[in-house]
Amino acid sequence: MQRHLALYLLALGFVLDVTSKAFAEADTFTTIDFPGASLAIAVGVNPHGDIVGQYISAGVSHGFLLSGDEFTSIDFPGASFTLAEGINSEGDIVGRYISADAPTILYAGTFGDGVFKTTNQGDNWVAASIGLGRAYVLSLAIDADEPMTLYGGGGGGGVFRSSNGADTWDRIPGMSNQSNALAIDSTASTLYAGTAERGVFVLH
Repeated sequence: MQRHLALYLLALGFVLDVTSKAFAEADTFTTIDFPGASLAIAVGVNPHGDIVGQYISAGVSHGFLLSGDEFTSIDFPGASFTLAEGINSEGDIVGRYISADAPTILYAGTFGDGVFKTTNQGDNWVAASIGLGRAYVLSLAIDADEPMTLYGGGGGGGVFRSSNGADTWDRIPGMSNQSNALAIDSTASTLYAGTAERGVFVLH
């Protein structure tokens, strides 16, 4: 049986070095180019100027550390995807990885382009937003007992349901508030929707 996973992606493509607090001083932009990579993304920097992030080479995602002028590749053992997200002043690095035996089907909510879906662990993504439109999808939840059933909470308000693996979506009646978090209790066939201003809603 295929396993499914919902996730969100955030990428920053440059480092901004503010060299002076004076407004008259120009800010300096520095590009990050990992040798041989088709894409490099800077994600975190510590007070010493050490930078961590992600680069893509031959279609595979790796983490990296840039300290001074030296790049170091970071790969979690047995992972098919590695991302270095943060580094503190002591040089400790945190990040995320996807195991090689992780779910092949992933869903990603976006800010303004609805939901995207991949069936090959992120190598290729396709839009999966029929019924959602160009929605701000702030939350996703997958029914563990029925993995083809998903729920999405939109920034424009309301909760949507798909019963066919995100091929199509329908709005759940009676819920118009912005949902920032979703949780499913499969044993009780209950969906919980957390909102920014109105508390938690219980949807059956």
